[in-house]
Amino acid sequence: MRATFVGTRRPDTISGQPHRDVVQAHARSDKVRGNRDSDLVCGGKGTDRLKGNRGNDRIMGQDGDDAMFGGPADDVLVGGAGDDAAYAGPGTDVCFSEKVFSCEYRGDVVYSYQQAAGSTAEALWFESGTYAGDLTQPDRARWYAAPGVRVEGELTSGQGGRLDGFEVAGAVVGVRCRAGSTCRDLDVHHHSQSGIQVGGGSVDLINNFVHDNNLDLEPVHGDNPCWNSGGVHMVVGNNVSLTGNRLINNGCDGVHADTGARFDKFKDNLITDNTRYGIFIEISCDMTIRGNRIQDNTLAAIAAFNSPRVAVYNNVFGGNGGPGVHWWDRANRPYGPGAVDCQPKDSTGGYARANIRNGDRILNEPPPA
Repeated sequence: MRATFVGTRRPDTISGQPHRDVVQAHARSDKVRGNRDSDLVCGGKGTDRLKGNRGNDRIMGQDGDDAMFGGPADDVLVGGAGDDAAYAGPGTDVCFSEKVFSCEYRGDVVYSYQQAAGSTAEALWFESGTYAGDLTQPDRARWYAAPGVRVEGELTSGQGGRLDGFEVAGAVVGVRCRAGSTCRDLDVHHHSQSGIQVGGGSVDLINNFVHDNNLDLEPVHGDNPCWNSGGVHMVVGNNVSLTGNRLINNGCDGVHADTGARFDKFKDNLITDNTRYGIFIEISCDMTIRGNRIQDNTLAAIAAFNSPRVAVYNNVFGGNGGPGVHWWDRANRPYGPGAVDCQPKDSTGGYARANIRNGDRILNEPPPA
């Protein structure tokens, strides 16, 4: 969040700025709305009118009988202590309130793992608190966390599910995002192996903060501390997108697209201070890497090994211990079963264009196809 806007003790009209803000009512009956990006819009002690705007907003009532209105995007509307009403907007909205009008999803509010496991609702809102232990989401469920939710364990999405807003710390693997899932706005840190593991295709990772994972560099396979480890590890993950994430200070790679990944997209991410590569593409193909800031990693910003058709453009490099982009084809490399679709097993078709390199070089760029 960029800024916080809070009302006074009088009836106010409050609006956020065109970035991610916290916009909060105060003691009287206020009118509060978000602005362009994803905002947290909160009621106060009065009977408030809360409205989302163009971002994917969280709209939360508080003490009074609040009216919550979704904006054009996909919003989450959560009632508070009063008799609140949630009115869906044009987007795909999720509502947790006493009165619900036209919401695509209606869900339960839970305070414990036991309540979550016993609920049959299609959506759950986890109230603030610490949740200890591992939890697996049912397929196609939608789980949202209030500010202040901390999971101490491993969190696994269902296929086609959504995990949104959780802090997850202290496991071996922090979050497992299964096929078709969306994992967004997560704070994933201090896991001994990897922060987020992608174990299937068509996964969206959006606006996550993945940091301080795998820092002890204990080998998990033979003598290789980077096998199946790092910030984000993708195993045969086709059509995976990483957008707007911060991947910072992880042992090994910021993100590793492992054997047999295809058609993945990396856009608008900040990837810094990881102990090996920023992005590692290994025996995979048809990747697009654009608009990222990849700096101050121990080795290359981007490493593409035995991987054809990796397009790298409009990124910012600088301060990396190795090249900005390093292509490398190793002969007689062993291939996993998921890699058979990527042909040829070399850098054919790769290119780097219009990057701001800040002194980082491009190494072994393949000739134009």
